[in-house]
Amino acid sequence: MKSTARTNPPASSLNPTNLLFAEASAHLASRDPQGAEAAIEPILQKDPTNENLLATATQLYMAYGYYTNALAAIDRQLKISPTNLVALVNKGYSCLQVEAFEQAIPPLTKLWPC
Repeated sequence: MKSTARTNPPASSLNPTNLLFAEASAHLASRDPQGAEAAIEPILQKDPTNENLLATATQLYMAYGYYTNALAAIDRQLKISPTNLVALVNKGYSCLQVEAFEQAIPPLTKLWPC
């Protein structure tokens, strides 16, 4: 008789973005930013130029109010793609949230021609 039990794929075969999102969300929801960083950094180190992973990390940090962490991820993303409109908006917004008003101006002014 054939078994109908469902087996889960090994963690190593999961989409890294989904894995990052799930694990980091659990840490951030528990107000554990260090745990989230410990989950995020190894994934980013394996693929440091993956903008999707960096954007996911940014969104997670922003959603839970960790704007300093978000800014670090945004800066990494902007080094790869300096004209990424979403990253520029996120940088401006995050700077405003940490009251770095002067630092918010340059990324926001890049959004439209003057």
